[in-house]
Amino acid sequence: MEKSLIRSIMTLATGSIAASIVMAISIPVLSRFFSPEEFGVFGVYLSIVGLISLFASANIESALMLTSRKNERAIILKTCTIITIASSIVTTLALSIFSNQAKIYFGTESIIPILLVIPGVIAFCGHKLITINANSNKEYGYVSKATFYRSVSIVVCQLALSFVLAGTYGLILGSILSYVLYIQYFCFNSNFKRDFKSSKITSKKAKYILQKYRRTYIHLFPQSLLNYASQQLPYLIFPLYYSTSVIGGLFIAQRLLKMPAGILTMALRNVFYPYFREQNSEGIYHTYIKLTSGLFFVGFPICIIMYYYISDLVVLVLGDNWREAGEYSKYMLFWVFMSIVNVATTPALTIISENKLLLKFEIIDFTIKTVILLYCLNSKMTAKHTIMYYSLTCGISYIAICLICTYRLHLNKHVEINA
Repeated sequence: MEKSLIRSIMTLATGSIAASIVMAISIPVLSRFFSPEEFGVFGVYLSIVGLISLFASANIESALMLTSRKNERAIILKTCTIITIASSIVTTLALSIFSNQAKIYFGTESIIPILLVIPGVIAFCGHKLITINANSNKEYGYVSKATFYRSVSIVVCQLALSFVLAGTYGLILGSILSYVLYIQYFCFNSNFKRDFKSSKITSKKAKYILQKYRRTYIHLFPQSLLNYASQQLPYLIFPLYYSTSVIGGLFIAQRLLKMPAGILTMALRNVFYPYFREQNSEGIYHTYIKLTSGLFFVGFPICIIMYYYISDLVVLVLGDNWREAGEYSKYMLFWVFMSIVNVATTPALTIISENKLLLKFEIIDFTIKTVILLYCLNSKMTAKHTIMYYSLTCGISYIAICLICTYRLHLNKHVEINA
């Protein structure tokens, strides 16, 4: 790999690793201020916010990674902002109509977590939009610093609010405020404001840009939606079968494992989009093989060792109240490990215009995961066994898409990439 790629990865990884350390340290502290039930409500809240956010922006921001033209990025940014605000208004009306059903689903008697969904969606979409734009501009230093600052702000805000607000409200508001501070940092320190103002938006310009990059976001939107839904299926379905305590244990287990892995994965993936964009097909193929195989052989021994000790480690750190979270963590290791190995899969397939293939895979993948999860739930399996089978299915799914990506890249390594 070229030095520029390694330098970009290290820049983003520095902020990601620092953020992961802060968040990892915060979990034992937060677990003593908030109960498993409160974390359960928070987990359901975050899954709903993430799901609505996908609809709110329609994944149009993905086009930012495919263009280096400032005027096009400005139009994409403004179009996404308008769509997000309009979608949030519609969501507000829908939630107000079905507020009673929403309270039952969330596992709370209060309407406040439901009302906080809308500011959560707007803040999350703003965070995603700004991050993708910064990576498109190769402003990796700003992303690295902002990622670290957000991890600190979310911990500080959640702890501070725990003394003021009862229940899960401190967790939710702390998360929203951290996104707001992240956005504020970019507005004052990066080129985001300049990019946003660099071109006036008109309906004609917006239509042209949406038409130009339609192949990307039209295929990536359902793909992203299906991918997110399959990843979040437990949080979307568990409220109908299990208590918020079970969901809270799952949330902490997933946060312990997937939070540092997820931040690092996002950092690496955002680097690969602009890097792959500048390479030919053969270069993408060789880079993908080296990176994926390297991650697998380095991480596999670590995964094996962690399997035998992670349950006791979680109980030691969090206390006996979180023993279930320790069990869940053990079964989720393979899933998380394979998600890291596949960090370059989506960028590679997207750049070589295999979005249709990704969409087909996500449809099949989502269907299989849903069937297996519903079978486990309707068979009245314990939460532990349900999570074990679902995690194993997710890990096998990652192996399948990795092999498919390798095969497609091999077939296309002598094919010219369309601009």
